[in-house]
Amino acid sequence: MFYKVQILNAKGKLKKLLTSEMLSKRHWELFPDNIKRQKKKKTKNKIKIALTLLRRGALFNRQGET
Repeated sequence: MFYKVQILNAKGKLKKLLTSEMLSKRHWELFPDNIKRQKKKKTKNKIKIALTLLRRGALFNRQGET
């Protein structure tokens, strides 16, 4: 559920009114795109974490060898 939003100018006068129907429609139009982006971010984050752990492991191994 979305509530209507009133956008005011600097003087406090109504500049734009976004109805709950408009906000709901916009949300559901953008929703599939946001899901795709989140999946990409998760896989990129997993790769970054794995690389960081590998690098740390390599550093620990080098310190133990000396």
